[in-house]
Amino acid sequence: MSVGSQPNEFPSGHRPLGLLLLAILDSTGLPLPNGLDAYLIFLAVKDPPRAYMYAAISIAGSTIGMQLCFWLRAAEDGVF
Repeated sequence: MSVGSQPNEFPSGHRPLGLLLLAILDSTGLPLPNGLDAYLIFLAVKDPPRAYMYAAISIAGSTIGMQLCFWLRAAEDGVF
């Protein structure tokens, strides 16, 4: 991972993956108050043409996280 030439430049290669992982963690019950929202707003402001893509990634991550919780709970209850 290489950071740009300016010290305050955010590495752009890991934005979607980080957003996806943060959305998954946020929806599984890990307390991240407004962490996902703040990161999504930050990314949308930094890169407006990709704002809808970032929103879709956060929706997908939240859906994946909720499914993980459901499957873990169902497995714990012996449904699967």
